[in-house]
Amino acid sequence: MTTVTTQYGDATTTTVTTTTTTMAAPVSSEADSNTKMLGIIELAIGGVCAILALSTIIFSWVYLDARLDIAPIDKANEQCKAALGTKYMEQICTAVTCPGILAGCTTDTGTGEARFCGVKFGGNPATDGECYYCPYKRGTAKPGQNYLSGEDTEQCSTATMIDGCKNHCVKTLGTGSAATACVNTCPDNGSNENVQACRGRNFKEGGNVYESKRTCPGYSYPSFDYTSNTEIPYTGDKSLLVCGRPMYTSVCFQWGASRTDPNTIDTSPLALLKNWKYGGGIPSTVAASLALIIAIPAMLNGFFAMSSNESGVKGTAGLGIGFSIIGFCTSTTCLIVVCVMAGVSRAIDYIFAIFNGFEADSTSGGTCPMGGACYDSVLYQQQLSTVVSYYFTVLSFLVGFLFALSLLQTIMSIVVCCAYKRKGAL
Repeated sequence: MTTVTTQYGDATTTTVTTTTTTMAAPVSSEADSNTKMLGIIELAIGGVCAILALSTIIFSWVYLDARLDIAPIDKANEQCKAALGTKYMEQICTAVTCPGILAGCTTDTGTGEARFCGVKFGGNPATDGECYYCPYKRGTAKPGQNYLSGEDTEQCSTATMIDGCKNHCVKTLGTGSAATACVNTCPDNGSNENVQACRGRNFKEGGNVYESKRTCPGYSYPSFDYTSNTEIPYTGDKSLLVCGRPMYTSVCFQWGASRTDPNTIDTSPLALLKNWKYGGGIPSTVAASLALIIAIPAMLNGFFAMSSNESGVKGTAGLGIGFSIIGFCTSTTCLIVVCVMAGVSRAIDYIFAIFNGFEADSTSGGTCPMGGACYDSVLYQQQLSTVVSYYFTVLSFLVGFLFALSLLQTIMSIVVCCAYKRKGAL
């Protein structure tokens, strides 16, 4: 304020001039600092989202192929066979050729029961083959061997083959009309031709040839391809189970490629498990790609906010919000698909139930000691049941996190944009 006094004769005039200075509001500097901090946070969230998106894509296409490797399974099975030695009955793993049966008589993969090529009721032994189950009995359960059912092989005779058939009917069908109808066919098992066929007789080769690869388990032979003109002797009961599981599923199950032509589709069990990657890889890749697209303008928005570039902030915020609308709808759909697939994949656990329920031999010298080759073989195969369900569970979380981060990025873009508008209004 300035005061000036002027005198004109006897009169005095006083002039007062007031000068007002307006200081810049300190709020502006504070707003600039806040927007930079928001930009740093947004840039960090965008970076995390981008890394997670790339990791999701890689995991969805690589994990199953890497985890479902045939080499360790084959190695474990071979080690189990070597450990079993003469107790290992190789014919269980091989389809017995049978006249009129194109695929031969294979071991029942569901029950683990061995089968032999017998004679169809009323048919010609040399031309009319029929697959029958080898005789077995329910003996005393042995820990680590056949503790679940106590199933041991028996010598081929009319009585044992009929009883073995009845055991099979009850085991697979329980009670009821279907089981009764099955039991009524059991006398066919005990025919004289079938008793001879069970002992390895090959009627197609003249009827006087006995082959080790055609006998039911329990018959002695020097080698798998052993052939004799006399009946192969029966050496005693042998367990049909290893570590409490059917021998077929324990040491013989063919996980690897079933195709001979590389141009055809591989339909082996391991290949079918690997093909689940398409059910997880496609929706996960779509969701992750959209999250990555949303992350790019979000990171740019954060960078411009750090650089105090208001026009850049407003432009990238609008771009990010536009992408997020599309990404929100698509990501929601992909998340639902992956979660549904995770639930469906649980059914695989039941398919692999043939490997559940095993335990190590509680006594030394058994066929399945803890940490032994056969125990490791069955354990490794049993663990395959959880690979696919674990894969989809992880993908569900990854896609869920991507969805949440994408939504958070959109919110941050809006907050930063609003912060700049508020800054300009102050």
